Amino acid sequence: MELAEPPHPDDEDAYIFVDHRDEEAGIVEQVAARLAPAHALAARDSGEDLLVSYGGAEYRIPLTISRHDRYVAISSLAELLEDDYRFFVLKPSLESDTHGLLVVPVAQARAWRTLPEHLVPLERGYDYFGRINIPYLHHEDAAPHFADESAAARAASNAMGRMIESLVTGKMDPAASTELARAAMLSREVRAHPDFPKTISEGEIAAEIQKALGEAMHDPEVAQARREMDSAMQELHRLIRPKKPWWKFW
Repeated sequence: MELAEPPHPDDEDAYIFVDHRDEEAGIVEQVAARLAPAHALAARDSGEDLLVSYGGAEYRIPLTISRHDRYVAISSLAELLEDDYRFFVLKPSLESDTHGLLVVPVAQARAWRTLPEHLVPLERGYDYFGRINIPYLHHEDAAPHFADESAAARAASNAMGRMIESLVTGKMDPAASTELARAAMLSREVRAHPDFPKTISEGEIAAEIQKALGEAMHDPEVAQARREMDSAMQELHRLIRPKKPWWKFW
C-alpha cells in the first residue's frame, strides 16, 4: 500500500492491529502481508522458539515466554526489516489493549513532509502494553532489569485486579495493597518518577494505598454504582434461576 501522506487515524485498513493476547507467529504473518513480494517474510514454531526467515536467512526471535512477547516480536521485526521498512505506533490506540501499527517502506516514510501527532516511531526494545524495556533480536541484553520489571508488572496487574474486585464487592483486601506496594518498589520506572518519595518504605506505601482504597469505596458515586450492580445481578439471577428443581422439567 503506497501512501503519499501518513494515513488518518481512522483509516483502519492502513494499520496492523495487535491484541495483547495475540500469538507472535500471527503478528509475523500480519507484518508479512504488508511487505513487497521481494521481501518475503515467514515464521515457524520450533518448540518454544519462534524462527523467522527473511532475505535467505533464518533468525531466532528471543521470546521470554511472557506477556511481553508481543512487543519482543514486533521490535525484532522492526530490527530485521530496518533497511527496508519503518514501523510506527498509532498513538491513540495505546490507551487500549489493542495497538495499531503502521509498516511502510523506508523511501515512503522519508517522503512524508511531517509526521502527524497520532503517529510515533516505534521504540524498539519497549513493550507498549507492559510499559517496560524488553530484549529483542540482536539486542538480547538490551534490558538487563527485565526479570525484575516483568515481575513488578505482573504483580501490579494482579493487585489492580483484586483492588477493582474490592471496589465492586465492597470488601477490603489488604493483601492487594501489600502486593501493589511491592510492585511499586520493584518497578524502576515508578521509583525513578520525580514525585516518588525516596525514603518511603513498602509498608508505608501499602498503608497509603489502603487508605485511598477505603476512601474510594465510601465515595457516594462508587457506593451507588455498587448498589446498581448488585441490583442488576440479583435481577439476572432471578431471570435465569429455575422456578422448580431441574428434574421436574422432565
